[in-house]
Amino acid sequence: MFFGLGGYAMAMFLKLEASDPVSTKIQTTPGIPDFMDWNQITALPAFWVPFQNLWFSLFAVIAVPTLLAWIVSFAMFKRRVGGVYFAIITQAVALILTVLIIGQQGYTGGVNGMTDLKTMAGWDTRTDSAKLILYYVCVALLVGAILLCRWIQTGKAGTLLLAMRDKEDRVRFSGYDVANFKVFTFCLAAALSGIGGAMFSLQVGFMSPSFVGIVPSIEMVIYAAVGGRMSLVGAVYGTLW
Repeated sequence: MFFGLGGYAMAMFLKLEASDPVSTKIQTTPGIPDFMDWNQITALPAFWVPFQNLWFSLFAVIAVPTLLAWIVSFAMFKRRVGGVYFAIITQAVALILTVLIIGQQGYTGGVNGMTDLKTMAGWDTRTDSAKLILYYVCVALLVGAILLCRWIQTGKAGTLLLAMRDKEDRVRFSGYDVANFKVFTFCLAAALSGIGGAMFSLQVGFMSPSFVGIVPSIEMVIYAAVGGRMSLVGAVYGTLW
């Protein structure tokens, strides 16, 4: 769901840019996304307006998934919910979000999602040169994410996370707030997932509810499991494999 939210945040900006009055003369109401026009929405909804700004959209790519992650993780980890129950609840939230996106077709594009995403700030992302640039940007972001996570792993926080994985109660009895460390880790993962979703929207040119729900969530867990959940590079290998 965090991957999908990041992708939708970027897709909203790209869709608004693709819906400028010059390129949408065939619409009844130029300047709004085509799926809104088809659903008789005549004005841009208030929550869409900030996404006309690229910098706000880039901020939302990280902020929106992180905020949802904080709400979900704070509610669960503070009550010591974990294991299977944690997995069930997060999958339920993903399903609810998918149903919400599909149900609000006039505001989200519904089951078809957001398509025909062509440019970013006037830059045509469909050309071969643009795809090559986006590829290297994606590689750079991946390397940056691995280095960031490795830096956390090798520090005190990483040592505590390792101890929590093996003996959570012992860490708690030592005076550390286990819930806060879990919330931090969950929010960091959500932020990185959101960035991945935004890059997906840029490179593929569309975003739909199929990248938000239970199936992609399970697939991404499998990627990490195949590569080895004890290894950062292993998760990359599992994804590529």
